[in-house]
Amino acid sequence: MRRWLSFLLAAVMLISCALTMGSFAAQSEAQTFISLLNQRRAAQGLVTLGTDGGLMDAAAIRAKEQAVRTSHYRPDGSYFNSVNSKAEAECYWWFQPAETGIAQAALDAFMNSSDHRALLMHRQVRSVGAAYYDTNGTRYWVILLSTSAASAGSTAPSYGTVGGFSDVHTSDYFAESVLWASQNRIATGTSSTTFSPYQPCTRAQVVTFLWRAAGSPSGYGSGSNTFRDVARGSYYDSAVAWAVSRRITNGTDSRHFSPDAVCTRAEAVTFLWRYSGSPFAFTTSRFRDVSSGSYYAQAVAWAVNNDITEGTGTNTFSPDAPCTRAEFVTLLYRLKH
Repeated sequence: MRRWLSFLLAAVMLISCALTMGSFAAQSEAQTFISLLNQRRAAQGLVTLGTDGGLMDAAAIRAKEQAVRTSHYRPDGSYFNSVNSKAEAECYWWFQPAETGIAQAALDAFMNSSDHRALLMHRQVRSVGAAYYDTNGTRYWVILLSTSAASAGSTAPSYGTVGGFSDVHTSDYFAESVLWASQNRIATGTSSTTFSPYQPCTRAQVVTFLWRAAGSPSGYGSGSNTFRDVARGSYYDSAVAWAVSRRITNGTDSRHFSPDAVCTRAEAVTFLWRYSGSPFAFTTSRFRDVSSGSYYAQAVAWAVNNDITEGTGTNTFSPDAPCTRAEFVTLLYRLKH
């Protein structure tokens, strides 16, 4: 029964489903998508798909993960169905549609792909889960399908949370890293109940996390910074002064540190590399987007050689992409362990 899914999924993986959307959709949008899909199926004489709570929850997790690694593989390297073994096929797309008709726009986009349409309209599919995650104006949609019927009275299960953060679940690849960072007071939450794992890290946050991981060395800050944009007494004042003294950063120019600027993945691994003493590493890389002459080439090579990062895909590192809070504490956790 599953052979058709394996065959079609292989085809879908080849085209990588390259479209986009972001942040968790309201449950109503996901339900609207499923309702519209079932209308399409009914018009073709196909059975109505049941909404499976487990698949809905799993789709929400996978939608968030697509913003980190757009692939059928999860950020930890496991296959998509490790989030829920009932999921037999996954469709994902990312794009930036109009604010109105979100679910309709998503369905139209999926239907315009012959491979996805074949999966969504297959006669043997019986249950579905749908969700999207919205970040920086991009929406990441994930649809999970199964040939098994939806669980009776199915409702989305509540996955355990970590560290008191409602947005960090035990099933998240970064759960252990966030717990470690929180317990060691390296990274606090963005509120008393949220960590905001998919929020881009700022340069101020990154050097502060590193400074705290080093034991919050004293004797820095309080006017020792020469950067015009580093306020005396700010939470990152001492961290920036320490990072400059350790040659972890030189700022964005001689007079500016740009504390509120988003930290890129290239900057993040470079900070980590310098924090570790800038060890030598061969710069030969499998990543197409990492030039051997780039300032971060050695840092990336070192991070890969030490199992700190695997990149965002088989041949990509995405150096210019924002480094999220979850990504950075995970990189730091891997370095420390």
